Amino acid sequence: ELIADAARSQRTLVVLDEFQYLVKQSPELGSILSRWWREVGRDLDLVLVLAGSDVAFFADEVLGANAPLHGRKTADHRLEPFDVRHAALFLGGWSIEDQIRAYGLWGGTPYYLDFIDPGQSIEQNLVTTVFQPGAPLANEAEYLIPMVSRLRDVAMYGSILRAVASGKTTLSEVTNHLGPGVDSAGVSRSVDRLESIGLVRRVRPIVKARARDTRFEIADPFLRFWYAFVATAGARTATTESAERYVRRQVMPRLDEFVWAPTFEHVCQRHLQRFSDAAAVGHWWGPVHETLSTGVRSVQREVDGVAIDDDGEVTAVATCKWTSSPVGLDEIRLMRRLASHIQPERSVPIHVYSRSGVDPAVIAHATRDQVVVHDLERLFD
Repeated sequence: ELIADAARSQRTLVVLDEFQYLVKQSPELGSILSRWWREVGRDLDLVLVLAGSDVAFFADEVLGANAPLHGRKTADHRLEPFDVRHAALFLGGWSIEDQIRAYGLWGGTPYYLDFIDPGQSIEQNLVTTVFQPGAPLANEAEYLIPMVSRLRDVAMYGSILRAVASGKTTLSEVTNHLGPGVDSAGVSRSVDRLESIGLVRRVRPIVKARARDTRFEIADPFLRFWYAFVATAGARTATTESAERYVRRQVMPRLDEFVWAPTFEHVCQRHLQRFSDAAAVGHWWGPVHETLSTGVRSVQREVDGVAIDDDGEVTAVATCKWTSSPVGLDEIRLMRRLASHIQPERSVPIHVYSRSGVDPAVIAHATRDQVVVHDLERLFD
């Protein structure tokens, strides 16, 4: 009645945060709220927001076909983590390279980013926030999965995520990694569930996709990092000293390779979409016939970024290099061949994103070859 009285005199916003806990305490709340909205609420100048962190609860108990509130929504929004531009606001004082590295490790969730001390190095922050005993994010994935998913067999889902983080990106690779006797149909259902709650992303070539080309990747950078390095650490991080040694010897030497794909590639794709006003940007991979010293052979190739317009036509391609060497003309020539394979009807621009810049020869031929070079600063535009 208090809400109704307020909304009768002025436009009113009411937010019920962590709604799943209210329903847990009072299971009949959904039915009560549905009836109240039908009889009273919908005629008021009222905006009622139901919010919470339990993704599966909202999918099943609020939006689901059998939920009491089904059909009552005006809008449905899933709040996404920050992109690299906004995550960098937590990382003032670090170089752009380290801001991108940090995004590839901690992702864009404000809760994770808030633990970072920009006055310390990435290595030191990994120890204090993730690896040392008692670190605030040391067991985050073990807490996160039950909290957001309501999944019953947490161990199975964890095993799937660990497999994907280790580079097993197809359904058959994941199934084989889990061992003999594992039902592929069951794994497929589990992956579908992980995808539905936003923990796993299904990826296909953005053009000329075939059904067998489907790959899977962990959607959140920190969750991917956790399963790649924390879940496999075991007793090697039992003390602060051993955690420091593990990070120094096992994590830091692999850090740039880990950040490169897919995180840096995704950062570049998002920038390319903004820069070129594309309808969508994604990966492409597939077989390409090339002339080698042994003759014409089918070679598996990949393109880090392919932009398409509203009609699905390719408008640009991109290469994204997170290496210590500048991009040279050989890479540009390869990209031109791949661009011609993907879009044979016309020539499209080649965008180059490189941590270490490009050779002078690339700059000299940029206009003629339709090459657009982006430095790291451009990613924050």
